[in-house]
Amino acid sequence: MKGKRITTGSPFEAMAGYSRAGVDEDIVYISGTTGNDPKNKFYPANVKDQAIMAFSIIEAVLKKAGSSLANMLRMRVYVASRSEFEEI
Repeated sequence: MKGKRITTGSPFEAMAGYSRAGVDEDIVYISGTTGNDPKNKFYPANVKDQAIMAFSIIEAVLKKAGSSLANMLRMRVYVASRSEFEEI
């Protein structure tokens, strides 16, 4: 990929040769972001707090790329059950 890669220091990035985001000109591609708390190394107990954690990680990566959540065009979210969707 031509452009810039952004990592967050996650051990999975190094293990899999993975970058949290790739920047190609003015487009930022982010992938593989979960609600895992990277500082405390655990998943919050409920889906709402996991979503908040995931978005805080995404927001920080976008900031590193010179962008923000306001510029987000599309996202794909996977949930374990439909009942969790509204909480997110």
